[in-house]
Amino acid sequence: MWEHDPHQFSERFAVCDKRLGWLRSTAEHLRARCEGGKNTGDNIVAACLFCNSRRHRSRNALPPETYGRRVRKRLAKGQWHGLQLHPFC
Repeated sequence: MWEHDPHQFSERFAVCDKRLGWLRSTAEHLRARCEGGKNTGDNIVAACLFCNSRRHRSRNALPPETYGRRVRKRLAKGQWHGLQLHPFC
C-alpha cells in the first residue's frame, strides 16, 4: 500500500499506473460504525482501497475476528488478493 507517493511505490514494486489507485492506504473499521464500531485504534486498521471496498460490497461481510483469521491465513500462504499487479495491465 502507499499513502503519499504512488509513483515511488509503482517503481519499487513494478505496479502499473492503472492499479495504483486500488492500492492506496485507507482506514478500515473492523466493526462498522453503523454496527457500534468506534473510531479507536483497536477498531481501525490499514487496508488498501481494493480490499476495503471489496469487503464492504460483500453480501455477507465476515465478522472482524473471522476476517482477521482469513487475512492471516492468506498471508501465511504468501497470498493477498486477486488484484493483478504486474506492470502489463
